[in-house]
Amino acid sequence: GKAFNRGGRPATLPPIEIHVTGTDGKAVRYKLGTSAKALEPGARFSFSSRLEALKDGVKTVHVDFSAEEN
Repeated sequence: GKAFNRGGRPATLPPIEIHVTGTDGKAVRYKLGTSAKALEPGARFSFSSRLEALKDGVKTVHVDFSAEEN
């Protein structure tokens, strides 16, 4: 994925959260660090990750930024 800073000021990237829901309804959450990288206006941050698939299959994957900055 990619994150873009379309604002007029530098922005600090919070951790990335990945929510994976299996076909059985069970959910697993993963958090990827961004090293609190400062993203200048107009800049982008590309990221990728490889996760182990759930045993019973995957129904949905949702990727978002964490609301809390750790």
